[in-house]
Parts: sequence; structure tokens; C-alpha cells
Amino acid sequence: MKKIIFTLLALAILGGIQAQTQSGVVKTRGRMVGGKLVPGTLLSGATVQVEGRQAILAKDGRFSFPVKDGKFTIKSVIKQGYRLVDADACRSYNYSATPLQIVMEEPSTLQADQLATERKLRRELQRRLQQREDEIEEMQIFLDEKNRMLAQINQQREDNEKIIASMSQYYATIDYDQLDSFQQRVTQLLENGELERADSLLRTRGNMADRIRQMRQEQEAEVKEEEEIAEQQQLIDQTAEGVKKKIEITAADCQNFIERFEKAHQYDSAARYYDLRAKLDTNNPEWQLEAGYYYYSKIGDYDKAQRYFSKAGFIASASSDWEIARICLDLEGRALMMKGRYQQAAELQQRALNAGLQQRSLSYSIDGESVDRHFVLMCSKNLADIYALSGKYNEAKEQYNKVIEMTDSYFGDKALLASAYTGLAYLMKTHGKYKDANNYIEKAFQIYEKYDNLDPYGLAMANVVKAMNNKNDEALECYQKALDIAKDNISDRHPFYALIYLNLGLTQEKMKERAKALENYQKAKSIAEKALGLDHPFTKYVEEHIKNEITYDRK
Repeated sequence: MKKIIFTLLALAILGGIQAQTQSGVVKTRGRMVGGKLVPGTLLSGATVQVEGRQAILAKDGRFSFPVKDGKFTIKSVIKQGYRLVDADACRSYNYSATPLQIVMEEPSTLQADQLATERKLRRELQRRLQQREDEIEEMQIFLDEKNRMLAQINQQREDNEKIIASMSQYYATIDYDQLDSFQQRVTQLLENGELERADSLLRTRGNMADRIRQMRQEQEAEVKEEEEIAEQQQLIDQTAEGVKKKIEITAADCQNFIERFEKAHQYDSAARYYDLRAKLDTNNPEWQLEAGYYYYSKIGDYDKAQRYFSKAGFIASASSDWEIARICLDLEGRALMMKGRYQQAAELQQRALNAGLQQRSLSYSIDGESVDRHFVLMCSKNLADIYALSGKYNEAKEQYNKVIEMTDSYFGDKALLASAYTGLAYLMKTHGKYKDANNYIEKAFQIYEKYDNLDPYGLAMANVVKAMNNKNDEALECYQKALDIAKDNISDRHPFYALIYLNLGLTQEKMKERAKALENYQKAKSIAEKALGLDHPFTKYVEEHIKNEITYDRK
């Protein structure tokens, strides 16, 4: 029973991957003047405040800082006499190799641009309405009908003022440096929440699978130019740079589709475009890695995630990209742990840990501490989870406490600290040490309450742990919170749902609500069978509860 419970504990492990250096610039907007692009200029002297770090001064308009876990939060950007063009620029970001662009302008410049845009829009809309009004005046129609049509024109003039106010504010804040003509339209639709129109526009470039298939043919044609020149002439007219550019454009469109479906919480559809991008360049380890991580964290398909991690690790090792190679060892170990293959998981996790210790010189430094410390601590916490799953209580407890002590004292990684507290609380509860468990889970909640949006999935798992052995009404409330968080962050076929439905059923069974309990057990079974397989211990455990409920009903 304890091993079964710990199998689901591992579902909460979504720790960061590695530390990287995020670069960025503070600049004015790029503008279109007379149909030509006038690039923005870099702004010296701006102060950028990143959460968890001292303020960074952009001396020449440029700045950079190390990033842990692949995520960071911009708290504020200040430059005297300027203000942010995008009020949402101060938010959480994912690491990107592309420099972060923070756009600022003088308020007077923004106001002048908006007024100029208003005048231009008003002239154009009034011209169109006047043209339509002239046409109506010349029509040979009844007077009542003509007056009705002219009244509609007057109403449109009033409506136009609302359109002008909205559109002028938007157009006056666009940074044209960051957009091509196509991406301008797509980005505008996405930011306005017009997902269907964005979807339709993106599809004007053709079916994504067909485009990727064509790109693969063009790449093969380039390699086999001498042998297939007669049959593939139309495909080899492009240079290698042209092929590369097409790959970049197609990959960017895949990313647009991913964002479009994620905003609609359609995670399975987003995963499909991770697949397509991975197929676009099968020698790109980062694309294989990112696809695997999405299936691991958002979908809960650990078989597919493991295949991607294994492939990415092989490519990275062959090209001596040791940073990605060790990340893949860690993640493949986690995927194997989810599948219940603990010995193999421990072996890979130990190899990842050793690689992290050996490659310290390859990493950046944060406040004098090697970023590898985070990777080492993450691997150590994963080993603690494996010990717990294997029934090694003392080893797991010792390892969790070691991670907590070092994370809290030296590294300050709050997400990892909260996850370790949650894991230790789960360990205590499953061994009947409820007082200690409640103490640890409260420490986890204190971190989540202090740092908004630190790790939504980790918070959902913390709610599940808090509910265990709690009063029935309070437990049901915690499970509902976990469900609400899950619905906003992961696919509905993720095994985490099975964990929640199982525990809901257990609580309802204690409350003598057996019909509801059976219904939730069946939901848990349906998800577990598809995600974990018929032979997984968790699936079998749920089946036992279903049989018990059916037997009870017959009695």
C-alpha cells in the first residue's frame, strides 16, 4: 500500500532543468514611418529588478542574469522620464535564447503617437462613411428608406469613436522591431483572445504536417543532390540557408500553435505541435527534450516522454553537449520512476548526479554559488523519491532532510524547497506520523502563499497531501482545489487526476457515500489504465476498491 501511494507522489516532481543566462535589452519602439522601419534605440541607465536578485543596471541598454529552473520573474523596470509601453512586461517568463526586449517610451511621445494615430484613423473612417453617404444620396429609393440608411451612417460615426480609441492605443504601442508583417496579425489576434481567427490565419500557410513533410523532403534532396537532381529539381532550387530559414519559420509557426492551444487549455493539441516540431529536425536535441518535457509534465505520457529524453540524450552525447546530456539523464530517470522501474531510475539519477558534480566548470555562478548546486540538489531530491517508492523509509527521510537543509540555507530555490517539504510530509503521513506530516505540509503552504504562482502543480499536490487523513469536509475542499488547479495546468488524461479521484473515493467511502465513491474509483481507473497501463500497481489498487464496492452493494 505504501509503495502504491508513493508512486503517485512522484507525479508532483516537476523540478527545473538547468541554469542558463538570460540576456535582454531596454529600448524604445521600432516604428513604421512612411512604410519603412525605423528601429528603436537602446536606453542606458534603466534599472531592471528580477525576483530573488539585486537590481540590474542596463548601462548600455543591455543586461543579463543567470536563470534557475528555466523561469524568472521581472518585478519592475525603471528609467527616469520613461514608462513601460507594455504594462504586462513585469511578469513571469520562461528562459529563452532570444534576448528579452523591454520597451519604454517617454509619456509625451506615446501621447503624440496615439493622437497622430487617432487623426489618421478618423480621417480614413470618415472618408469611408462620407463615400457611403454620397452613394446613398444618389440612390433612387424611397425617402424613408434613405433616411433609415443615413441614420445607420450616423450611428456608425458614433461607433467609430470607440473603435478609434481602442485601435489608436494599440497601434501606438506596437514595437515593429519584433514583428514581421505576418506575425503582426497573428500576435494581435492572440493578444485580443481571437483564437479562432488566429487559427484560421495560421492555416493559410498550409497544413503543418504537410509543410514539415515537404521540408524533410527538401533536406533529403539537398543531401542526395547528385543522385536525384533530375527527379527533385524543384526541391533543390533552394540553398542550404533557404532550407534553414524555412525550418525556422515553420518551427515558429509550430510555437504559435502551441501558444494558441495552451491559452485555450487544449494541452493534447499543443502536444501534437511539439511532436511536429521535433520531427522537423530530428537532430535538434533541444526540440526533442522540450517535446519530452511537455509530455512528462502536462500530459503524463511517461512512455513517450522517456523515448524523447533518450533520443535527446543520445544526440547531445554524440555532439558533446554535456549540459543537455545530463539533463536528459535526470528526466529519463524521472520518467522511469513514474513507470515503477525504480532500479533503472536510480541508476540514471545517480549518473545524472555524478555528471552534475563533474561539470561544475561548465555552469554559471549565482551569488558565488555554482548553478550546478541546483542540479545536484534536484537529483538528490529525485533519489529521495526513489528511496520512498522503494520502501526505504530511513534513506528517504535522510535524503529529504539533506535537500531541505541545503536548499533552505544555501541555494534559496523555493519551488524545490516546497516540493521537498511536500515529499517529506507524504512520507510521514503514509507511515502514520501525522503531527510531523502536518508540520511539513504547513511549511510547504507558507512558501506557496508567499510566492504567487511559484509552482501551480506543486500546490495542487500539496493540497492532496494536506487532505490525507484530514476531516472529511476539509479533505473534499482540498481535493476540489487540486482539481481546479489541475484543470488550468495539465491535460485531462494526466495520471494526477487519477490520484485525486482515488482519494476523493476513499474519503466518500469513509462518509458512507458509496455510490459517489464508486463513481470516482471508476474515473481513476479509466485514467490510470490509459496512462499507466493495466499492470501498474496503482491501476490494480483502484480495481480492488471497485470490486470491494461492487461486493458491498451485492450484500
